[in-house]
Amino acid sequence: MGRIVVMIALALTVHACVPSANEMHADQATAQALQALVWVESADAKADAEKAILAGDFRVFVPAGRGQSVPGLAVEDGSRIRQSCGEKILPGSTDVVRGERHLHLLQAVHRYAEHYNRIVVKRCGF
Repeated sequence: MGRIVVMIALALTVHACVPSANEMHADQATAQALQALVWVESADAKADAEKAILAGDFRVFVPAGRGQSVPGLAVEDGSRIRQSCGEKILPGSTDVVRGERHLHLLQAVHRYAEHYNRIVVKRCGF
């Protein structure tokens, strides 16, 4: 009898240590979300904006998600600027936050877009 109790306890302990399918999916989704944003750690908004301008690309960055505001620009100008200059989705952006590290990277991407957009918009005619 004691042996059975020990085996059940051991089985329950091992089972508790194995992540569920939902947990594994969440971890994989978080890893992918982080990987999609690490580019910002070595990005240079000014250099990237100047390169785009030289290529004739005056599109502003907008984050993926519902609002699609234009970071770094006044809300009331956003729609007009997006129509006139064009827009492109900010790589790796999302409106779903997957932890503290992900939040910090999203904030860095937003700051990058603010700087980039302010430079590009000046050359677009605004």
